[in-house]
Amino acid sequence: PVAVISRGALLSIVLSMGLAMSACAPEEAVVRVPEVDDSMVAGYRSDPARSGEVSGSIGDRPVVAYRIDGDEPVIASPILIGETGFVADGSGELVAFDVTTGEVFWRSSIGETDASIVASTDSIFSVSAAGVVRRHDHGTGDIAWEADLEGATRSSPLLFDGALWVAVGDELAVLDPSSGVRRDSIALEAQADSSPAASGAAIVIGTRSNRLAFVDVRSLAVELISVPDASEEMRTYADGVAATPAIAGDSVYVGSTTGVLLSASLSGEIRWLVDVGSPIYGAVALGEGIGFVPTGSGLLIAFGLDDGELRWSTELGDAAYSSPVLVGTVVLATAENGRLFAFEAESGEELWSLEVGEPGNYMASTPAALGQIVVLGSNDGSIVGVDTDR
Repeated sequence: PVAVISRGALLSIVLSMGLAMSACAPEEAVVRVPEVDDSMVAGYRSDPARSGEVSGSIGDRPVVAYRIDGDEPVIASPILIGETGFVADGSGELVAFDVTTGEVFWRSSIGETDASIVASTDSIFSVSAAGVVRRHDHGTGDIAWEADLEGATRSSPLLFDGALWVAVGDELAVLDPSSGVRRDSIALEAQADSSPAASGAAIVIGTRSNRLAFVDVRSLAVELISVPDASEEMRTYADGVAATPAIAGDSVYVGSTTGVLLSASLSGEIRWLVDVGSPIYGAVALGEGIGFVPTGSGLLIAFGLDDGELRWSTELGDAAYSSPVLVGTVVLATAENGRLFAFEAESGEELWSLEVGEPGNYMASTPAALGQIVVLGSNDGSIVGVDTDR
């Protein structure tokens, strides 16, 4: 049975508390970055399951330690491999930098994109908004191959089960990571702004048709599960499931621009759903028995993973379109007011907030952490490093 909590009930509770090959060179190669090993492989929201749980130690004295300046808002999220960060800036360059100092190692032109990179042991994979996928050398940014998938995308790629999975147009393309050759394509029946998440033998991704696609990795069979339709007042520029699913065990957690937050099994059975009364664009961050999700109305909500019941909620002061992360016992989140917030995960108590951008739009980059350093893209065009214990 599906447990449904009405919008009114939850609102009353809340109120009370993103194949053409060529051997290309990057525009600039400054210095080779440090070597990595298997344990340092990373992608959007930390792991293939997109759990949003990252390692680090968040302090209580935050200051902006550095900015890597740029001209256009940075929508993509930084990916950290060891002490090196990688992120697509707003001008269409992939930037490799020292997380601790902000020193830029190299830049490689990839075209405009909202998508974060994904990394294997020795390679970085990027995708442009026009659907061109590139494999870069981790140390220099040199391009080993590029593949034009001929379709628009905002989705971040996934490395899983020996393949590179890229949502482009209304398909999920399956590429050979070593060559860029397309092995297969899976019809999603609608554009996917969401990024694919994976666990076990399943990949899950949301689509603009307000559906979740459950893909069997072995057979490539797909099952599409509908989420309740958007009402007129909930319609936005990306109707449907724009948020990236998060997976824990055999459960998937995701929100929709219809204002629905739900849990489903990896086989596609909806276990519970709640109506939060506001569009959800950000992915859920998963903790032990508790999840955290932002809303378009400017709330950060904590809920029970077993039943979806509200644990706490807090105001962010503006709409939230980025995804929170859990760093130990601290939840990090941003809002369109250009601020980075830290909350105590158990209680929702605000620990601190810091101005890292400017009031307005496009504060959509998800924070990443290395020790006490937090890195994120800003709507002022910069890549920001925050020392949380200076």
